[in-house]
Amino acid sequence: MSDSKSLAGYVDGDSVRDLLRSMIRAASVNPPGGERECAEVVAEKLRGLGLEVDLVEKELGRTNVVTRLRGTRGSPILLYNGHIDVVPAGNGWSRDPFGGEISEGRLFGRGAADMKSGVASMVAAAEAIVKSGARLRGDLILTAVADEETGSLKGTRHLIEGGLKADMAVVSEPTDLRVEIAHKGILWAEITTRGRGSHASRPHLGVNAVDKMHAVIGALHEIKLDGWNGLFDVPQPVLSVTTINGGTKINVIPDLCKIEIDRRLLPSETPEAAMQQIR
Repeated sequence: MSDSKSLAGYVDGDSVRDLLRSMIRAASVNPPGGERECAEVVAEKLRGLGLEVDLVEKELGRTNVVTRLRGTRGSPILLYNGHIDVVPAGNGWSRDPFGGEISEGRLFGRGAADMKSGVASMVAAAEAIVKSGARLRGDLILTAVADEETGSLKGTRHLIEGGLKADMAVVSEPTDLRVEIAHKGILWAEITTRGRGSHASRPHLGVNAVDKMHAVIGALHEIKLDGWNGLFDVPQPVLSVTTINGGTKINVIPDLCKIEIDRRLLPSETPEAAMQQIR
């Protein structure tokens, strides 16, 4: 079968919705991690299609799902990749972030966009292939991975180190339904300022580490970020201060302050050059 529209007829919308709701309810917040429950939801669905499923862990509970639809020739190999960990829910929700509630045709929950819906879509594609009886020439590998939100060391990187290979890959991150061929790289950095503590009633006896960090943050915002994105439709580079921690008590001059920086890189940039900018 080569008609993609015919294949799409085997996609069961209710099945995709139910899978996504179950994945959202299996909270897999990273940090601290713990993707096992969500991985089991995906694995159970794939096993129900008659597929062999491997659960691969670098650490206990940091679970990756791997399955393969074998083709008649075995090559080329196409990889579907998506992550099942999510960032913390944060504040301001009007609904349970892990409830998978549906309202007015929309499904709400942490991971509904980034990116359990993408994983559910990949599983739906595999289900359509199986139900249609279509025979692939090359293999299709599907991976639902852990630890993407904090560096992928226990997820995709671990699978690659274990021998995962493919000729092509599709990552089903949300892109407003556009096919994107590249994305920014990432550099994470931490900066610490040190001062000297004193009582806040006598600040002249201390050195305020938070005040020093205020100057650092101002300098970071003065960095000129530009670069050539080549043939890739990638937005301009960005630098964001994303966490700050300093001080011990309201009436004590802080002797330590730390920030974390998220720097997104263009294909033409290197982490070394970006770090030198920061320094």
